[in-house]
Amino acid sequence: MRIWKSIKDWLRENDVFSIDHLMVCLIVALLCILLGWLSLNLSLFSPVKRAFDDFAMTDVYYEMHSRPDKEMNNDIVLVDMTELVSRGEIADVIDSINACEPKVLLVDLIFQHETEHPLDDAKIAEVEGRVKNGVFSCKLTDYSESKKQFSNVVYSFFKDYASNVDWAYSNVHEKRAAGCVREFSLSQNSVDGPMYSIPYLAACKYRDIKPTQADYNMRIIVFDDTDFPEVNHKDVMKNKNILKGKIVLLGTMHEEADMHITPIGKMPGMKLQAYSIISYMEHPNVRVMSLKWSLILAFIVSYLSAWMGLMLKRKFPNTYLHVIKVYYFMLAALLVWAGFICFMKFDYNIQLLYPLLAAALVEESRHLYKWLISYLSSHNKLKIAKKSVYAVK
Repeated sequence: MRIWKSIKDWLRENDVFSIDHLMVCLIVALLCILLGWLSLNLSLFSPVKRAFDDFAMTDVYYEMHSRPDKEMNNDIVLVDMTELVSRGEIADVIDSINACEPKVLLVDLIFQHETEHPLDDAKIAEVEGRVKNGVFSCKLTDYSESKKQFSNVVYSFFKDYASNVDWAYSNVHEKRAAGCVREFSLSQNSVDGPMYSIPYLAACKYRDIKPTQADYNMRIIVFDDTDFPEVNHKDVMKNKNILKGKIVLLGTMHEEADMHITPIGKMPGMKLQAYSIISYMEHPNVRVMSLKWSLILAFIVSYLSAWMGLMLKRKFPNTYLHVIKVYYFMLAALLVWAGFICFMKFDYNIQLLYPLLAAALVEESRHLYKWLISYLSSHNKLKIAKKSVYAVK
């Protein structure tokens, strides 16, 4: 009982539970709403909106976790055929890879139209019949918001008489045009029915799992300290042991048109697909903190910081400006560290945008509230204002 009484006395003496801290939190929320409104309605603040839309703490985690000596992945091999133009030569490479007996062969290329070289066209069309456990790429286009599906699917020209391979879409997910790619989808609805993405279908085939449509369709791409063996198309047979029993992706590694922006830099589409595959296999259920819990965390951060600002001002009146900077640095470091551990160890992504934004606005909110209390105390003689912890004694 004495301990509990001592705790209550300490809490009371240090104004831990005060309506003033709640009022500061309210001002923080109003400033956040104002900032959001300005970013939506004034073009001057549109860069702020774009920054918020393109913000992801996972980018920070990858930077924290990155190291120069990346470990080579043992499940996926990339075969580069950037310099090849002839479909006949590409067909020969596919035959060579198939002879190496990979567990899954992914052809991240679309041969959309027939060319002026019918023999090459016939050769690339025939090769699919010899591929074992193969997946050829297609592309979903013309999304219909009303029907919630893609109205067109772009296949290779031989799709109608191809019977030995599966088709999966290679679309990448960007929040805005030329934006950063951080997620991939498992499946999409199309005019041809449900279709699976290359990463999801490849992972299912590799693990001998039947693909299904999931309620939670979007998944985070985890760009960890993993890299993938790369084999030039000329050296396929020399690396038979490396390709055997693996997921082998055939595509372009140095084609500028197939480059995408990612949190760890520019990356070819084929390598992006590889990271997506390994993300699903090693982190199949990355959970994301809901907006509700993110706002609750933002409130806790705001309240704690409002109280800490008051306490530090009392304890260190002469060096307060320096001490408060140290506090906010340590608070941000703690939040980022906790988020990093939860993401990397427990596959849980804490949404830190609102908590960090709230922390950034607390001091400004405290100054506004202190000015308001000072004004009400001197002009309206309100007892409530005079009882405030910010009132001049």
